Amino acid sequence: MVVNTSKKVNTESVTTTINYNLFDRIASVVQGGITENRYYNANQRLCRLYRPDVGSTAYDYNSVGDVIWEAKGASGAINACATTSVLASEKTQFSYDSIGNIRQITYPDSSGNSLYTFDAQGNLSNLTSGSTAWEYQYNSLGLIEKELLTVDNLTFVLDPGYNALGQLTSLS
Repeated sequence: MVVNTSKKVNTESVTTTINYNLFDRIASVVQGGITENRYYNANQRLCRLYRPDVGSTAYDYNSVGDVIWEAKGASGAINACATTSVLASEKTQFSYDSIGNIRQITYPDSSGNSLYTFDAQGNLSNLTSGSTAWEYQYNSLGLIEKELLTVDNLTFVLDPGYNALGQLTSLS
């Protein structure tokens, strides 16, 4: 349900109209003759976004509000959540650890999944996506001490330097 709450923004002869629902969530955005509609589930979490020029994107959540999948170009109804109508082959899936850190992204194509590893302090320590890998090492202040990027068996190193206040002073 869209209430009559809207905001118009004029920038360089382009008018953008934003309409809100009863819960003050954006229900639609109109700009340049194109309307983007947004639909929410019972918990007021975005479950579907539809634009006629790019199609539909659907979302679903776990019990704590983390996105568990996203489907761009999703099948199913374009004007409702209808998450059960989205095909598994359209979904990019997300999994999390017990404290909500992203652990894995599984893509619906063969592009290679992304795996995330965190250290005991909750800092991202490794990220692998397909044949590309990032490794992060931290100092006692939790600042990045070294970043390694490996692409096609070539490793690139970033080595930041900090002053006594923890401010970045060099990067090599």
